[in-house]
Amino acid sequence: LYMKYTIIKVAFDDIEILNKVKVHLLNEKLIAAAQETRIHSTWRWKGKLETSMEYMLEIKTKEKNIDEIYKVVRQYHNYDCFEFTYYDVKCSK
Repeated sequence: LYMKYTIIKVAFDDIEILNKVKVHLLNEKLIAAAQETRIHSTWRWKGKLETSMEYMLEIKTKEKNIDEIYKVVRQYHNYDCFEFTYYDVKCSK
């Protein structure tokens, strides 16, 4: 037996901002759970390679909440352009 969930992943460079997003989403009952992991990221921005230590927030939610979660992330996030990735998964109950 399994349940369908959506996993959302967003990277942050500021753990305090990540925590504000996470607490807001939990308080509004938009997410079931969240985990954060320290990551090393490399990307191209405005023609130059950039590298940084970041925190990846992985969120477990229902598909119906994606748009509202995006609005909350946009409200707090300090990046001009952030990646908001999501995909459906099946997991045990």
